[in-house]
Amino acid sequence: MSDDSLKWAQFGSYLSGFYGLISFLMVAYSNRITWRQFASQNEDNLFFKLVEAYHGIINSVEIDFDGTKFKSHQVVKEIAEAFSEEMDLEAVKIAKEQLCEDPKFIDYLHGKILHAVCKSDIEKSPHVRDQFIQAMDNRVEFHERWEYLKYFLPQGSLDVNDALRAAGSVYFYNIPFERRSSAYQRASSNVLNNYGSFLDGYFRRSLALFDFAFHSPNRKRYKPLLDSMLTKNDKLILFYLSAYFAASGKICQSFPKMGVFDSLFEASDGLIDMPDEKKIRTEIDAIFGCQSDTSKQIKGR
Repeated sequence: MSDDSLKWAQFGSYLSGFYGLISFLMVAYSNRITWRQFASQNEDNLFFKLVEAYHGIINSVEIDFDGTKFKSHQVVKEIAEAFSEEMDLEAVKIAKEQLCEDPKFIDYLHGKILHAVCKSDIEKSPHVRDQFIQAMDNRVEFHERWEYLKYFLPQGSLDVNDALRAAGSVYFYNIPFERRSSAYQRASSNVLNNYGSFLDGYFRRSLALFDFAFHSPNRKRYKPLLDSMLTKNDKLILFYLSAYFAASGKICQSFPKMGVFDSLFEASDGLIDMPDEKKIRTEIDAIFGCQSDTSKQIKGR
């Protein structure tokens, strides 16, 4: 080793600089870890405040349904059923429109509508069918056919109404999406007219929560908690309202991206005609104009 004191001094300075650099990097790394922990904690605080706001609007709601007061998740359940009832009415309308566009639709579902019309005298059904198609063919304009249809269908008949609902429901996914979208809009608009004060806040807080979670670096950690929060009735309501707002260009992408509708099949009894997973996937893609997580999961099976 050298006895030159100058070289020893230079070597000592080198070591001092080297360890100084190591110390600086360790402090910088520690600060970075601390900042990340702080940022994550801040994200968590905001997230759980949104969760609290979401639960708050549900837990505080109280609505009168036909003289009976419902609270909290009972309200959500009743509103989900209200959407289903409105869609049943849309199914009846779709069946009537289809009869006007194609009179032979009266044969659909093994002639269910015709049998309901001729219930008191089923032997006359072939004659009634031919007479109906001829009468409709003689009327060119849609409004003329609509007026005749009102005359042809017995007013106030529950059997006829049930037959129309069944035929319209089964045929629903055969009509263009534009018409299905219009049905969602009308049904949602009627429900909003009755429960808009609650649904407006409910939907806004839900969207704010899922938007925040979707754009958060903690997204994967938040997703299981959000999945556990939503009941099948929540998912039905969010589905119908998403379809309603999507028609006016307000696409709520965070819902499908966060997998809100991945298990919508479990709530298919609240959707028109209880669609299978493939139909649900197609409908979600049509509403949101994208390939949803639901689609990816089904295609991957």
